[in-house]
Amino acid sequence: MKKNIVRLILLISLISCSDRNSKLTAEKENVDQTHSNKTKTAERFFPENIETETHDTILDGNFKIAITKTSLKSFVINAFLEMNIKHIDKYRDNEIHLKITQKSEVILDTLFRKELFKNQIDQSFIKTANFHNYWFEKSENGKLIFMGTICKPETDICFDFNHYYDIKTKSFEIKKMEPDDE
Repeated sequence: MKKNIVRLILLISLISCSDRNSKLTAEKENVDQTHSNKTKTAERFFPENIETETHDTILDGNFKIAITKTSLKSFVINAFLEMNIKHIDKYRDNEIHLKITQKSEVILDTLFRKELFKNQIDQSFIKTANFHNYWFEKSENGKLIFMGTICKPETDICFDFNHYYDIKTKSFEIKKMEPDDE
């Protein structure tokens, strides 16, 4: 009889503990659902770390062109909500270092940032776009022709331009590329 009473007490204890645990589990699930209804945030950088890349070109006439693109700590943001997650993509801006030498003599050594083109593009665009890239295109009639692009990330909205460097006058001319030029 004592054994039966002990078993009954043990059974009642187990049931009450089980009942208590299920209440705690139900409360935890409610709390989790409340938290899951809140928007989560995912933040990413493009590129993830600061990077530097250099492209060298050697032309007839002993010209050497070095274009170095360096990502900066500054960035533009592309934010969007998807499946209850707020994605914040941060696209690092770039600066372009252009160095032109001829027979070991430095002809040009300069830095470009997107703000340099404020006379050609709208200030609000400059705030939402990054200096995507800059390339040497060709040499023609005493001019070195470069191509650059400043773009709003994840869109086709860009300011594409040709940058003409006149070797004799040592001056630049900027011309916006038209869709026919591309």
